[in-house]
Amino acid sequence: GDELKKVNPVAKEAAKKAIADELAKKEKAIDARTDLTKEEKDAAKKEAQDKANEATDAINKQPDIAETPEKAAEAQTAVDGAKDKGVADVKAVNPVAAKKAEAKQAIDDALTAKNQEIDARTDLTPEEKTKAKEAAKAAADKAKEAVDAAKTNADVDTAAGKIGDELKKVNPVAKEAAKKA
Repeated sequence: GDELKKVNPVAKEAAKKAIADELAKKEKAIDARTDLTKEEKDAAKKEAQDKANEATDAINKQPDIAETPEKAAEAQTAVDGAKDKGVADVKAVNPVAAKKAEAKQAIDDALTAKNQEIDARTDLTPEEKTKAKEAAKAAADKAKEAVDAAKTNADVDTAAGKIGDELKKVNPVAKEAAKKA
């Protein structure tokens, strides 16, 4: 019976499954986010996968069977610790949606510049200025919608890049001043 005393199993599969389940949940959550571009999603998923792999590797380093109950308990503690850390690390992956936010900021900046340009024109009546600003805002809103709908970084750049041309089209003609001339 001495040989049987050397058989002290270490529970590893449940720990690995907990990490895999958390990873699957995280990947699904990342994919569901419309504020992230494909590139941002891919980077976040890779980060989550790396954290999961790290924890799984730590679990795999532990023996399946230990020679003494003490060694088995020690290994089990290491396995459980790696599982808890892995699950927490995967859960903590929270990608920042930078690309679309930056693009929208650029659109806002372009709109602000256009509004200042409109305000600086002395030949326009307040009504003409308001109308021009409304047209500029509509163009900016449309560009932001296109940014929101964009799937990739390139699509975001394309959507945001159009704002300059769209705002150039907002070129109010001073009709009141023309009538008086």
